[in-house]
Amino acid sequence: MAPIVMKHCFTMLHQNTRGIRNKTSEMIGFILPRLPQIVCLTEHHLKELEIENLSMDYYNLGAKF
Repeated sequence: MAPIVMKHCFTMLHQNTRGIRNKTSEMIGFILPRLPQIVCLTEHHLKELEIENLSMDYYNLGAKF
């Protein structure tokens, strides 16, 4: 299914990852067709240093908890 493109549309993705350590490729594959402006990942089960070292193309870390 092709994404619907709208002018001036703000998109955000929230995903409860239930642990992202071994799922980064799957997560990027899920995000790439849409490319929302904000991605919020919860229940990632990562330590602070792991969060800081997690890299996702097209995105910068804005906040971590």
